[in-house]
Amino acid sequence: MKSNYILKVVLTSIIVVLVGNLRAQLVVDTNHTANQLVDSILVGNGISASNITYSGPTVSIGGFSNGNSTNIGIDNGILITTGSVYNAIGPNSVGNKTTNTLGGSDPDLASLV
Repeated sequence: MKSNYILKVVLTSIIVVLVGNLRAQLVVDTNHTANQLVDSILVGNGISASNITYSGPTVSIGGFSNGNSTNIGIDNGILITTGSVYNAIGPNSVGNKTTNTLGGSDPDLASLV
């Protein structure tokens, strides 16, 4: 009887520790144009934006939400990446996570590598 109680306490403790370390994931969306992203995320009432252009792979630009439940500290925003916005979801456990979008390269960025 006492061993069942101890087993329950140990299992409950393990579950609490594991759940306490879990974080929700970032939600990433590439279904909006650059205009839609700027209008819905960056500008507010009384502010307008014009001449919004984006040139690049569609997988490299998107919006994100659910950031407050992660460790980034910003609830929503826009991602503009040199790879895939879906790499931002994580976990980013490697230092060289990337996606080749076959979209060419920016000369200024290429000079840094």
